[in-house]
Amino acid sequence: MPSDPVCHPSPDGQREFHFCAHLSKVARLQSIREADRAARRALQIGNAAGIPVHWAHDDDTVTALIGQDDETWHIAFLMPVDTIDRLAAEAGDLLPDSDPPTPHPDQLEIFRIEALVGLGS
Repeated sequence: MPSDPVCHPSPDGQREFHFCAHLSKVARLQSIREADRAARRALQIGNAAGIPVHWAHDDDTVTALIGQDDETWHIAFLMPVDTIDRLAAEAGDLLPDSDPPTPHPDQLEIFRIEALVGLGS
């Protein structure tokens, strides 16, 4: 078991950042450009080893700050904003449609007639 539950070396020598969040929360990272770090507008999304993760944008970089808030954090990871754009888009694509289409009242009547005809046969 690795000693650090948040950051692991990958086989190619890179570092992996592990965090947990519901897909709907990860999809919120689509608005990362509104989370201006200089203006202290970080998004709190997910946790890493039980500690909140705060996401902020600065130019072409996204910073994931692991700590109780975006000012007093334990560790930070920098990554390209394009990486977060792809992550958020993929999370959004995996979410089910929030509101299934509502049938038109005429469609409901057709369904009732077909159901009643099916019962009578």
